[in-house]
Amino acid sequence: MESLDELFRVLEKYEWATNARLNKGKTVGLWTGEWKGRLDKPLNLEWTSEKANLTGVYVGNDREMCSLSGFSEILEKVKTKLAYWKGKFLSLKGKIKALNIFVLSKVWYCLECQDIPKVLKKEFDSIVSSFIWNDLHQRELSVLYLPYEKGGLKLQDTQTKAASFRVKWLVEAFQEEKSVERFLIDTLIGKHGKINGLKLMYATKKYDNNISHIFYKSAIKSWRQLDTYFIPGCIQSIRRDCIYENQVFQDDNGNTFKLPSRFPPYAPEFVCDLPVTNNPREFKGIYRDLIPKLNKAFMKIQFNNNEKSEFYVNVDDKAIPLLTVSFKDLYAFMLRNIKVTNIWVGKWETDTGFQENEWSGIWKNIHSNILNLKIQSSLWETTHRNFMCAYAANIMFKESAQCKLCLCTQLTRTHIFMSCETILKCYQHFLTFCDSLVSIGSVDLIERAFGLKVNDGDIKSSLRNYINFSVRHVTYRSRHKILGKSKESIQLNLIKKISLFIRTDLRNKFEVACVKNEVESFKRSYLIDCVLGEVIDGNLVF
Repeated sequence: MESLDELFRVLEKYEWATNARLNKGKTVGLWTGEWKGRLDKPLNLEWTSEKANLTGVYVGNDREMCSLSGFSEILEKVKTKLAYWKGKFLSLKGKIKALNIFVLSKVWYCLECQDIPKVLKKEFDSIVSSFIWNDLHQRELSVLYLPYEKGGLKLQDTQTKAASFRVKWLVEAFQEEKSVERFLIDTLIGKHGKINGLKLMYATKKYDNNISHIFYKSAIKSWRQLDTYFIPGCIQSIRRDCIYENQVFQDDNGNTFKLPSRFPPYAPEFVCDLPVTNNPREFKGIYRDLIPKLNKAFMKIQFNNNEKSEFYVNVDDKAIPLLTVSFKDLYAFMLRNIKVTNIWVGKWETDTGFQENEWSGIWKNIHSNILNLKIQSSLWETTHRNFMCAYAANIMFKESAQCKLCLCTQLTRTHIFMSCETILKCYQHFLTFCDSLVSIGSVDLIERAFGLKVNDGDIKSSLRNYINFSVRHVTYRSRHKILGKSKESIQLNLIKKISLFIRTDLRNKFEVACVKNEVESFKRSYLIDCVLGEVIDGNLVF
């Protein structure tokens, strides 16, 4: 209590010096430990034994209750934000960007030091999924978490993000060997076997479930998800480390040593006990073979010869100190633990013969910067083959399977953009423009499915893909609409819609290019050989 009085005397001096004022009306004291439950109010402040809000995070004597309170408030804010964005008619990819930038950012601050309660995590995932899919959940969120090149949309995963926060914090805390914080961490993690505190990070035996403190148990379990290896700085940095269940000590087969059940006087326990120089005739039982192996393992230890010990990860067969890895890259490493079954790969292989190792080029086509987010979203959905159409409605709800664009029965989910008579007519209509760029003579099955393969700098193939992907996008988005009474009128109206879409999209891109002084770049990307148009007197002419 004397320290508390002194604290406010110091604050009073600060107030006089800076003309700043502490608002005592908003100041809350938290009773903990033996003082939990006190009813008096020192310094005329508000005091509680339950929880206090510290810059947006609840702290208190019941960690789970604090976490539940904090994330419940955040969840309500998320719902409000999603209600706002839901009325903006965003594309699928636009929704992901809005989520990452404007919505999920509300979670990260609290997530750094607390875990989302399971009951709230389930509700959180449900409302995010409903926002993305308009209440028709077409793909599990785990697919969306993946990077573009693996078929995902880079949606931020709260679970992987939390694990990344824990790992980054553990690595930094491990470096503070003699700090008060490190002493507190080691104390709260506790001693397990002969391994104390953060040294569990390079122990091979997992004592994770024996840690009583929720946060540190979660942190160590997150650490296990990352494949790391430990290299000590020098012998002094590990001299008090246990030599058993320690990845630094390995036999000739790369195995660590198990903790013996008993220790005779000559048996080593810690690094400082090695090498054992006793007469080998004194060794009995398991130690007759064990001690020579321990001595040999001791002589094989590699040091990084730095001031401090470090953890390393392998990136492209290159060892990188984990402390130097950015949070963004660390998150990417942790994301590799997400297992997703690429069911779409097998289906496309059956239809087109495309092999799995060719998919990186396909996703590169889909996420090309030459395409706007609406086209990219349509391509992503159709490539994943998981969307509502007449074929799916017939299977799920026994509704009519008639295609509204060609008036025929849909026999496959890919009918609408692969084999529909109307879209084939549209491809044929725009073939003149496409062949002016890359002369092929037709839009074959592979091109309809994935576009042309584009090498670096191949701008003509990119523009041909832009035209055909625009055809696919407009056709896909028109699949539920009635565009006419006959095939001919539907085809004519759809071609008009596609032409209008391309003109509008190019006009919007041109206006942005004018503002950014990037007209020449626009012309190189979209007006090659004046196939789609040209710029005359500062105006875009089609």
